[in-house]
Amino acid sequence: KLDKVAGAMAKRPKMLLQLAGGFDPVVDSKELARARIDRAILQVAGRGVAADEPLPVPDLADPAIQSAVKTVFGQRVGRMRLMTWTLNPRAPSGVALARALHDEMLAKEGVDNTALQALAHARAENAKRVLLRADNTLAARISVLPPVKAKAGQDGVPLEVKLATR
Repeated sequence: KLDKVAGAMAKRPKMLLQLAGGFDPVVDSKELARARIDRAILQVAGRGVAADEPLPVPDLADPAIQSAVKTVFGQRVGRMRLMTWTLNPRAPSGVALARALHDEMLAKEGVDNTALQALAHARAENAKRVLLRADNTLAARISVLPPVKAKAGQDGVPLEVKLATR
C-alpha cells in the first residue's frame, strides 16, 4: 500500500504526507512484554537475535531454553520465587514449568506509555523509510507526527495518514 502512496505522491508534486504511528495499549503492551522476555531468554540460551530480525518464539521443550527461562525468571522475578516453583513437589516440571514461569514473567513485565509511544514512532519512521525506498525525492514532503492511540484490528495497529497540499 505504501508503494502506491509513493507512486501517487510522485505524480502530484504538491502533495504532502504526514504519518502518525499508532499504538494499542492492550495489544502492544502484551507484545512488547513478550518480546522483552523472549529476547532475554534467547540471549541467555546463547541464541541472540539481531534487532532487525524477526523474534522467534522460544521452544520451551528445549532443555537449554528451559534452563534460560529459569535464569531469566530468577533475574526478573526473583530467586526466592523461583525456589517456590522448583522446590515444590507438586509444581510442574519440564515444559509445563517453563510455560508457567514464562507466563508469570509476562504478567509481571511492565510496559509504560513511553515504550508504547516509542514503538508507535518507530512504526511511523519505518513507513517513511518504505516510502523513501520507493522514491527518495519525497523526503521533504513526508513528516512524522506524534504517536496516537489506536485500536488494533485484523491487520494490526493502524498507521494514521494525513494528506495535504502545499
